[in-house]
Amino acid sequence: MKKLLNHDKNNRWLLEGIEFAIEERVGKPENFIGRIKELEFLYQWADNILKKISRSIAFLGRRKIGKSLILERLYNIIYSENKGLIPFYYEFIEGPRSGKEFYHDFITRFYMQIVGYYMRDIAFIREAVDTQTDVNLERLLKHVKKYSIPHKEKIEDRLNNCMTLNYASI
Repeated sequence: MKKLLNHDKNNRWLLEGIEFAIEERVGKPENFIGRIKELEFLYQWADNILKKISRSIAFLGRRKIGKSLILERLYNIIYSENKGLIPFYYEFIEGPRSGKEFYHDFITRFYMQIVGYYMRDIAFIREAVDTQTDVNLERLLKHVKKYSIPHKEKIEDRLNNCMTLNYASI
């Protein structure tokens, strides 16, 4: 698979081959320009995950400077390259919720993105990253049972554990 992180001499990102699994906040994808160093760094970091040499990083900055947009573009590139690295995007929502509510939300959105990646189902992924959508663990489990996907038994087991909140197996 060819590398999809490419830009022209005017720092406009080339979009050929990129499948937009999640919608980017910029509106039209061609409106995203610049951020060359940041995206190249993160792309190399993601590529090094496959080589098992990347470490965890934190992506911090003031509000409204484009952190989410950069990560959304990185997600779409990694998804489109389809070389075995499964991207995951999770946005924390404000407001009170219990640990159990957070756990169910996080696990459900995590596995929805894994299943969406394996099935190449953009609608499934977009639902998983939409913070306005309430995700349903039981519905996801029923969906997983219907399809043949890699690691199906492990995913079903983890989802069942989440439903029973069996923390020892997490």
